[in-house]
Amino acid sequence: MLQPSNPHDYGSTTSVLDAITALGTAAAVLVALAAVAVGWHVANRDRKHSRLVERQRALIDLLAAFEAMQAYQVPAFGKDGELTTWSQTHPREFEEIRARWRASLYASGEDLPYTRRAAFDHFGPGPLPDGARLEGNPEIDTDAVRAIRGEIVDVLDLLRTQIEG
Repeated sequence: MLQPSNPHDYGSTTSVLDAITALGTAAAVLVALAAVAVGWHVANRDRKHSRLVERQRALIDLLAAFEAMQAYQVPAFGKDGELTTWSQTHPREFEEIRARWRASLYASGEDLPYTRRAAFDHFGPGPLPDGARLEGNPEIDTDAVRAIRGEIVDVLDLLRTQIEG
């Protein structure tokens, strides 16, 4: 068999080209894997942010229902000069607001132990005890009202920090 006189025969050139192609393919695979990993990270971060924003909205609705219910409890003088509350003079509207508050708190996944205990005399979702009462008299229960409001606002502040961070 004849040996080529040229030391750079086609066989060695093909081997070099195959090696370069293999390196290029490996680099392309690594770049694709990095792109997929970055995409998963971004998608996961977006989902987490969306969940935090949804929790924040639900808590804002819960706080709004609580504040509306408390507004109906503020004592005022009626037309006849008697001390009364809006919950006494407008019972239907008050019941609707109280139902919204009760449903929002019941559906909330947040850890609000004081609020649940004050509202339902139990912790967490589940059947409510008979005669569970949510409303209170701000003239008498001002500490409890402040504690409930403070607990909800503290969770809102924590969520805001997590959303912004």
